[in-house]
Parts: sequence; structure tokens; C-alpha cells
Amino acid sequence: MHRNFLCLRPGWVFVLSGLLLTLAGRAEVTRLLQSPPAPVPAGATAVIVLYLVNDGSSAVTEEVPAAIPLLAATPFGARAFALRRADSEPEETTVPAGGFSRIQYVVDVPVGVRGLGVLAAEDPRYGRFTVEVAAPVEPREPVRVEPARPVTQAPGDGKAPAPLPARLPLAVLPDEPVYFSIGARERVNVRFQLSMKVRPFGPADERVYQPGSFFGNLYGSYTQTSIWDLESESRPFFDTSYKPGLYYLRHDTGRKLLGAQVGYSAGFEHESNGQGGALSRSMNLAVVRPTLRWQRADGWTLVFTPKLYAYLEKEENPDLPDFRGYGDYVFWVEHPDSWKIATTLRIGTTGKSSVLLDASYPFRRIVGGHGPTGWANGYLHLQYFNGYAGSLRTYNERLPWQLRLGFMVVR
Repeated sequence: MHRNFLCLRPGWVFVLSGLLLTLAGRAEVTRLLQSPPAPVPAGATAVIVLYLVNDGSSAVTEEVPAAIPLLAATPFGARAFALRRADSEPEETTVPAGGFSRIQYVVDVPVGVRGLGVLAAEDPRYGRFTVEVAAPVEPREPVRVEPARPVTQAPGDGKAPAPLPARLPLAVLPDEPVYFSIGARERVNVRFQLSMKVRPFGPADERVYQPGSFFGNLYGSYTQTSIWDLESESRPFFDTSYKPGLYYLRHDTGRKLLGAQVGYSAGFEHESNGQGGALSRSMNLAVVRPTLRWQRADGWTLVFTPKLYAYLEKEENPDLPDFRGYGDYVFWVEHPDSWKIATTLRIGTTGKSSVLLDASYPFRRIVGGHGPTGWANGYLHLQYFNGYAGSLRTYNERLPWQLRLGFMVVR
């Protein structure tokens, strides 16, 4: 018997009616970034408020992203920024029906900009907002009343000496990862690395570019990587690599390539192990390092930054390119509140190669903000190495693969 498909049983009528009512009452959350109520001094941190407005008839739980990437129009130029979720804000919030939630974000305003800028979120759901940048606030010293003293005339032309310029804080910044990790394959050993860079003539933020100033964008760096043998008698250091460097850095050129933010550095680097005779390893390099950075609205970032070099001096070890090649091909993916997985590849001219894999995860996500402060602020570190040049001393040897576990301070 043929049935009309429009004739539904009463039970299905109730089901479909409930489904339609559910769809009709589904909450829609609108995102709105609000401009600061007053001009923000250059060099200061601006507070941007994100409103989550729920127009629906039921409450909705929304994730609060750790970062919101932005693109800026003049006067910032073609620059990329990112709003950072304030430390006091939660990772998710429940927006009541017909109500809103208010979340604070912060962004560092560069020192060298003035005027009104328009910033647009890469995720179109957040829209755009304006920030008016005022002159930086000059620190004022308290007025001190000095006792009267006899007036004396200094020898010379009688003019008072010119006041000294204000002293900027020394910009000591992280460079390569800093960690301390232990492994055991054939022998128990520790690999640890210390690294930093100094900006002598510029602000303490590598994201701030000083236009027209070569020395203002100049950096000095130092990295030390050591392998410590914990199993041999007297616990000697198996090898240590010392790498001082000098280079010019542009964190962000304001240009895009394949949708990525473009930066670069170029300069010189020395690397040696401080040994003499047959154990001596030394080289001088000219280095160019382009950087491509893709930032997503959900806080994840993908970076490809190959370190390309030419050997200016390698007389003690002329076969270094056979095992190290002419570049370290580095790429990583990370989220500030989650994993960072970084890979470094080297391919020698004879086909000899190596891979170094570093994975790190915030301890605060593991312990939930409890426990010692140092652990909560650091990272769990897992490192895997396989191939040639595991250390400068053994650059021409293929050692057994190595797995290490430890603590990372800077990633």
C-alpha cells in the first residue's frame, strides 16, 4: 500500500518539533574587540577588551584563545601583532543566555610609532578596532632639595656640561633553547644548553624595529652546548661547544610570503670546543637566516627558519661540510599553552645527515598551577638525536641514537 511521505506518525512530529525548537533557540556568540578608552603611550602595554555576546536562549561555553593574531594598518605599517590573553583570565568562559562575557587581552605597543592605527584580527569573527598611540611617558625623578653650597666657577668656557642621555635597560633576551636533560644509551649522560642574546643599542624587545638605525638592530649572541658523561670516572665533560655571534636582526619586515610573516638575520658566528691538538674543532661562519612565521587565530604558530652558512675558516677540520653541510634546517610548531615540537635537520655534502627533535610541554599544564614555582614555569623536555655530528668533537662519527628527558627553561 502506497503511503504519502508527508503523513508522519505522531511520535516523529514531536521529535521534529523539538529539533526545530532547539535549532531556533541555538545560542549565537558574537565577538567584539573594544578599543582602549584613552591614547596608549608608545612602549606601553595596551589593554584590549573582548566581548562575547550571546544572542541565543541558552548558555554557551566558549574557549578563550591564548592569542589573537592581528594585522595593523598605518601608522604601524604592514606589521603583525598578537593579542595575548591576560594572565588573570580563564581558558574558557560560560556566556549566559542574552548576556555577555568580558575578557581582557594585552598587546605591547612599539616605541617608535605615533598616531591612530587600525588593527584587524586575522580571524574575521573578531573584526577590527583602533588604537591611538601617544608619546611615551618620560619617567620623573622625585625633587630633592639640596643644601645651599658655595658657587664656584669651573675652569673652561663657563658653560654647564651637557646632561647625559637617559640610560636604557640592558636588553638581555633569549636566543636558542635553554634546557638540562639526561639520557642513557650505552652511557648515562646529560646534554644541557645555555643561550642568550644582547641588544646593546636598542629596546629590550626584538619585535620592535628601529628604522634607519643599523646599530639599534644589532645583536650579540652566545650559546654553549655541553655533553656531560655521568658514568665515567671523575664525571668528565665529554665535549662543549662555544658559539659567540654578531648579527643584524629584523623580527618582522612587514612583508608576507606564502601567507607567512617574513623576518631575517645575518651576521657572523664562531664555533669551537676549546680544545687543542687532535681534539681541536673550530670554524668561522657567515650566516644568513630567513624566517617564515605562520600564525593562526587559535594561537598555534608554524615557523620555518633555515640557518644557512658559508665557512670562512675551517683549516683544522676541512671535511666539516661532508657531515654538517651548509645549513641547519629548522622548523617548529607551537602553542603558548601546549606543545612545541621543533626539528633540526642537517645534510652533509656526502649524504651524511642528522636529525634533532625537541618536544616540550608546559609544566603548569601538568601540575595545574600547583607545586614549586620553578617547575610550574618551565617545560617538560624530550629530546631525540640520530645521525652524525652529535657533538663538535664527534662531528665525523655516527653515534648510537640518543633519547633524553629533562627540564627546559626557554624553548
